[in-house]
Amino acid sequence: LRRGLDLHAEGYGGDGLEPATVAWARRLARGEAVSAEKARAMRAWFARHESSPGEAEARRDDKTSPAWVAWLLWGGDAGRAWASKIMRQVEARDAQASAAPAALAVGQTYTDELVARGTASGSRAVRVTLGAIAAAIEAADSPEALRASLLKLLGADDPAGLATALARAQTLASLAGRYDVLDDL
Repeated sequence: LRRGLDLHAEGYGGDGLEPATVAWARRLARGEAVSAEKARAMRAWFARHESSPGEAEARRDDKTSPAWVAWLLWGGDAGRAWASKIMRQVEARDAQASAAPAALAVGQTYTDELVARGTASGSRAVRVTLGAIAAAIEAADSPEALRASLLKLLGADDPAGLATALARAQTLASLAGRYDVLDDL
């Protein structure tokens, strides 16, 4: 990262380099945390760019090429390996968390595994899993229906939980191409 930032500062970044990439590299070089979403974006970026013959040749032959600078700004080989490792862990966790229960009780609706945790007040709060959000997206026919489903999943007035669930829902709905439920979400 630091070498990529230095090369960029020396003018080797090229015209196609996004300012957001440089800003993100600076934050990462300062030690800021990387979200699972950013690790996913990193893995996708490396997958697109590592197999490009022209870029691979430029990275190999010219250590000041824009392709090499961009590669370094995304974390280089270590960043590629790290992002892949993190995403394998996230996907394994999500697969385990979204495994369907063996049997449902009569009258119980399937909302995936909701992870309950106690609070200081003794009331229950829940963290909605990605599988539950995906099921709500699939069933929703409008942003209002999706919001109502997410509120029902939370089971309580939990603004922080709703904000997290809505952010996850926006990401999942985008990935699923369900733009019809994203408006005003």
